[in-house]
Amino acid sequence: SDFLQEGNGAQTVDRASQFDDLTGSSLAHRTIRSDAALLRTLVMLLGIGWSLAFVVVGCGFELQMYGDGSIFSYAIAAEQAWAFHWHNISGRVFVYLLAHWPAETYVRLSGDAYGGVILHGLLFFCTPLAGLYATWSADRSDGRSVFLHACASTAVICPLVFGFPTEMWVAHAVLWPTLALARFADRSLTRTAVFVAGLTALMLSHGGGVLLAGMIVASALLPAQQQPSRLRMLIGGGIAVFVWAAVLLAFRPDPYIAKVINTAAFSFVNLRNLIDPVIGTMIAAIIGYMLAARLCDRILRLHSPLIAALFGVLSALAIYYRYFDASLLADARYPLRTALLVLPPLFATSALLGIRQIWRAHPLVARLAALRQKILPGHLAAALVLITTVHVVETAKFVRVWSEYKTALAALAMVKDAGPETSAAWFVSSALVSDRLNRVAWSSTTHFLSILVAPRLSPARLVISPYPAYWWLSCRTATDSQRHSTAIPQASRAFIRAYACSH
Repeated sequence: SDFLQEGNGAQTVDRASQFDDLTGSSLAHRTIRSDAALLRTLVMLLGIGWSLAFVVVGCGFELQMYGDGSIFSYAIAAEQAWAFHWHNISGRVFVYLLAHWPAETYVRLSGDAYGGVILHGLLFFCTPLAGLYATWSADRSDGRSVFLHACASTAVICPLVFGFPTEMWVAHAVLWPTLALARFADRSLTRTAVFVAGLTALMLSHGGGVLLAGMIVASALLPAQQQPSRLRMLIGGGIAVFVWAAVLLAFRPDPYIAKVINTAAFSFVNLRNLIDPVIGTMIAAIIGYMLAARLCDRILRLHSPLIAALFGVLSALAIYYRYFDASLLADARYPLRTALLVLPPLFATSALLGIRQIWRAHPLVARLAALRQKILPGHLAAALVLITTVHVVETAKFVRVWSEYKTALAALAMVKDAGPETSAAWFVSSALVSDRLNRVAWSSTTHFLSILVAPRLSPARLVISPYPAYWWLSCRTATDSQRHSTAIPQASRAFIRAYACSH
């Protein structure tokens, strides 16, 4: 009607501009909501997809035997996992009960040593998928905030250490359902008991799990309209601490191993472990995307600046990996387990800020939640795509070299005349393997792996590292294994005993 009234031109312009502003705001709001839905879908697909890939790739390429996994797998085949090492790390007994004891029991009942190794890998690599399923079942928050952040944490962090058998892998899987139970525990005795069991399992997965469990109990101090009983949370934490302390006091490590564990503990909490070419590549890709997105939006005025920037950075990554990259994420997968201690609390904090029952109950928490919501979903989705791209490439590079290394090691183990590099009648040096393939070697477990990859677990010679930095077995333990580990051929057990008794 204003257009029909004479003399109201200024008012017409004002209302028209208000209409344009309102329309633009509405379109922007719909765009953000659409991007948020896309981000939710992407996060779930990546979390579940990586969890399935861990099982398929891990078991398909026998990554349970990589690094320290060689001694763990050999101990299962020898039916002496507890005697070999796990009595020294009793604070991680939940991992032993979850993946090692069932596999060892299978070997004892069937006599199938290699089948036990496969079963161990299957159980170990299934834990992220099982953790996500348990989180989905326990999470009662709006939009399943805890489950979504569990998927994001799994997709972003776990591929960094995938392949190395760190017990923090299991602690990360247990963290999320336990956090969901902590925030939404009702008066049900069953649900409370499951929460206490989850908290105890988390603490008995790894020393880092103790810190993560403390974070969960501390979350009871957060305000909420429907706050679970703080007393119930504290009592549950007390029970978990009591069980954890009792296990540690009941099973003390051997003196030699105790020194190694103390050294490894200080190394584990070192943030310098996160300084790695792969982390640098991810950060550079994300920064490059942010700069490219701004360039495309402000200067080039492209119709879809975010998509254009993403494709531009992906193209740059392809050029980098094709012509300039020479790194391999192999032995660094061990120190990068620090990421499983440092980064999950950040995801967990974001998950709690996404729960309305929490941020509506306190102004300060509401402000933090508002700051969190200012991050555009489209940018987060692009960052996830870039991180996933790096993970996929690095995983592919790793498993390819690992497969070639196993083949070369098996061939060397079957050579009867090893030439001048032979250090003894039964031993042959792993230095005969090419330097390119030895990038995935683990000096302290090479001899165990040479048995596991040999046909029928029967190598002609034991392949040993020329520079062993750590001795897993004492002469006494190896001698006992030679007498009683019937699932492994007698000659192979004699190799292990001879090598253990030679140092």
